[in-house]
Amino acid sequence: MSLFRADRTTVYKRRTAMSIIGIIMCWTIAAFAGVNEDLVKATGRGDLSEVKRLISQGADVNTKVNVDTKVKNGTVLMAASLNGYCEIVEEFLLKGADVNVKNEDG
Repeated sequence: MSLFRADRTTVYKRRTAMSIIGIIMCWTIAAFAGVNEDLVKATGRGDLSEVKRLISQGADVNTKVNVDTKVKNGTVLMAASLNGYCEIVEEFLLKGADVNVKNEDG
């Protein structure tokens, strides 16, 4: 047997491990996508307690917003600002939201 050639059992174990890793990664990405979508919705409603809860669960404070007609390809920070949700804006800033992000309108 060659030093660089794996037997069938080793190949099977590697493929199984890679499949499991792939599944876990997909679940993780889907979970964070759901949290970020929920953050967009909570921001749109002005729901500060829900925004805080979602951030504590790992939602990204720089999540892009594509559903609010006032914010063309902006962020949740922009959406909160334009809707006058000052406490949510403050929460995003405290959690590190990027104030230098630009959208189509600058």
